[in-house]
Amino acid sequence: MAYNNSTGGIPPQFGNSTQLQRLDLSFNHLTGEIPKEFGKMNSMLKLSLADNHLSGIIPLEIGSCELLEVLDLSTNRLNWSIPKSSSQWEHIHYLNLSNNMLNEKIPSEIGKVVQLTVLDLSHNLLTIAIPSEVQSLKNLQKLNLSHNRLYGSIPNTFTILRSGIDINLSFNEL
Repeated sequence: MAYNNSTGGIPPQFGNSTQLQRLDLSFNHLTGEIPKEFGKMNSMLKLSLADNHLSGIIPLEIGSCELLEVLDLSTNRLNWSIPKSSSQWEHIHYLNLSNNMLNEKIPSEIGKVVQLTVLDLSHNLLTIAIPSEVQSLKNLQKLNLSHNRLYGSIPNTFTILRSGIDINLSFNEL
């Protein structure tokens, strides 16, 4: 259902689709918040709500989607913080929350999402230092934390700096 010029809010009834594995509502004109009922989608593997006008917070209930492999909420108006419940995503390998208004800090729980190959948190309002737990992401191939308000130093234990990985930390206060 991507690229359809759909407008309005996302119906919470989607959450009743507990067998739904892929939902792509990207590149529309959807507004409002992400329904917390999405947390009931136990079989969800891929959820893309990118390039809409969604606002509010990322519901904690999305952390209940333990089978998620791909989550793309980029280019919206989401704010507040990255939910700590994201640590429950054992299978996620692609996480894109870029181009939003997420603030506060990158939760240390992100280090528990060990299957991540792509982590893009760029173009947000994230502050504080990069958590050292990011070093636990051994499968990471792309890390983009650019265009935030991160400060401090890059962690000494940031062993993720290895050949073949694409890292962008530009436009911060590191």
